[in-house]
Amino acid sequence: MFQQPDYPPLPHCPTCDVAPERINGEQTLHGTMLIDFLPCGHLFYFYLDMLL
Repeated sequence: MFQQPDYPPLPHCPTCDVAPERINGEQTLHGTMLIDFLPCGHLFYFYLDMLL
């Protein structure tokens, strides 16, 4: 989990462009990564093989 004030600043939510207070990341059992932007609550899934 990343929280403000981290350096460098956390990226804005790609959907609503709000500066997050916290970003959670969690690996799922299906080979994906769940990224949760808070407080806006937008969720994103990424395939882990795309990140490599």
